[in-house]
Amino acid sequence: SESMTQDGVYLLEDGDVMLLWIGRAVESGVLQALFGAAAFEHVDPAVAEGIIGTRGDPLSNKVAHILRQVRSERPVPWMQLKV
Repeated sequence: SESMTQDGVYLLEDGDVMLLWIGRAVESGVLQALFGAAAFEHVDPAVAEGIIGTRGDPLSNKVAHILRQVRSERPVPWMQLKV
């Protein structure tokens, strides 16, 4: 499918900026793994990027690796991530 669903997490990028879009119906286990948040409402976009990859969770580490890989493949010095 080419549409985003409310139970998904998607990484979008345009070569300058990355956007991690989080659907409102994402499982709480995913939110806990990535951000240490029990519910969508508890995800703080201001600190979310700094949490990804620091929790020791395999999913969090995998997403952090994907972000690093995308950044390494783009000519921009540092792609900003918006959550």
